[in-house]
Amino acid sequence: AVVSTQSRHGKHQEVECPTCKEKMRSDNLNRHILSHNTSRTCKFCKKSIREDKILRHELLCQSKVDESLCHRSGVEQIDTAEECSVSGNFKSFPLQVEKSMDYDKVIADTCSAAKDRLVQLLETHPVKAQIVIGLSFYKMAGGEKDISEKVFRSVCEPLVMGDDLDEFFGRAKVYIKARIEEYERYGSGWLFDELKCSHLQVAKYTPLSGSGKVHIPRNIKKMKSVLNISSPDNKCFLYCLLAKLP
Repeated sequence: AVVSTQSRHGKHQEVECPTCKEKMRSDNLNRHILSHNTSRTCKFCKKSIREDKILRHELLCQSKVDESLCHRSGVEQIDTAEECSVSGNFKSFPLQVEKSMDYDKVIADTCSAAKDRLVQLLETHPVKAQIVIGLSFYKMAGGEKDISEKVFRSVCEPLVMGDDLDEFFGRAKVYIKARIEEYERYGSGWLFDELKCSHLQVAKYTPLSGSGKVHIPRNIKKMKSVLNISSPDNKCFLYCLLAKLP
């Protein structure tokens, strides 16, 4: 059955996915169907990736970014005296971006506005960062203008001092633009209207590093087959390798 529903995004019909029978708004159906698509082969690593994940994977794979680290967990709040909103451990810095009828320009201006802030933050600590852009869309229905608001996010990536930020923002531009085009293509006629907000979301990230000493269980120690060199300069692994050399 098809049911009409009313939300802050306008009037929609409730429909059922023909594959998994999940119910959803009609403007979300085509995007949802993508999740049932077959896999595609990555152009770079030749792995088989689900079709709705292939863009994210190829952007990271091409730049040799570890995809397993590209998530919003394993972080702490970054220390800053500046007033900003907080989402979990991520602080959200609003960006001053001029409104435009061209979302390519909106994305480019957002990344430009975020770059200086990100450079400053990286001077104090490695971070995980994500570009967030809120846009409004419209479509004419029954002589009336319906408005829908949608938030688009870049891939959340770990960054350290010395990383190529132009490459990071390049990936963000491609990813967000593709998601906007997908929304317009599968969103039942929604067209870009205007920029509502843009933010840089950042959290403190601590990469793995060597330190400390692990005690070997007694039964393994008795075998005398494992080196457990201790040193005050955190170079235990280096000394273990040197000890193995003939």
